[in-house]
Amino acid sequence: MSFELLMVFLKLSLLGFGGGYAIIPLVMDEVEAHNWASADKMADTVAIAAMSPGPVAANVAIGLGLLLNGLPGIIAAFAGTTIPCVVVVWAVAAFFKKASSHPVVQDILYGLKSVIPGIIFFAALKMGMQNNMFLASKPITTGWDVIIGSSHFDGKSVIIIGIIMVMLTKTKVHPILLIIASAVAGILMF
Repeated sequence: MSFELLMVFLKLSLLGFGGGYAIIPLVMDEVEAHNWASADKMADTVAIAAMSPGPVAANVAIGLGLLLNGLPGIIAAFAGTTIPCVVVVWAVAAFFKKASSHPVVQDILYGLKSVIPGIIFFAALKMGMQNNMFLASKPITTGWDVIIGSSHFDGKSVIIIGIIMVMLTKTKVHPILLIIASAVAGILMF
């Protein structure tokens, strides 16, 4: 299991661009393909990784490694995540130092900057759908089941998501406070 984790995270780290949140859909696809964990377990792992200090990709790897194989799993997944990053960032930094002002390099960077928000939005949407927060295909059992057409929405989760989005865009409240507030809301509302 540890070798398999190492190989998967080596592959993801080499192919996953855009940072920790952008790699989450790739991790979710691998977890699903290998039948390693349920959508609920993955959502819990991602939530803990996101609220923990440090890079979210490494935190997700550590959480999944622990879940699947304990300490050997942690070491394998963490090594698979970090080794390619160190090598690639070192090589790119050396290249970028020499070529950063070239117009083609600038165009490439503008294109890459544009795709990252879309990938992150996709990861959030997919995680919400897999955990029946919204657009679920079956009735919600822990929240408020709101039916629009043939889609089910967990009204409580949508309210929390909406409040968090407003707070992030309209205030300077630190995200860690919003994470704590969401945990408290979860205790009170569910």
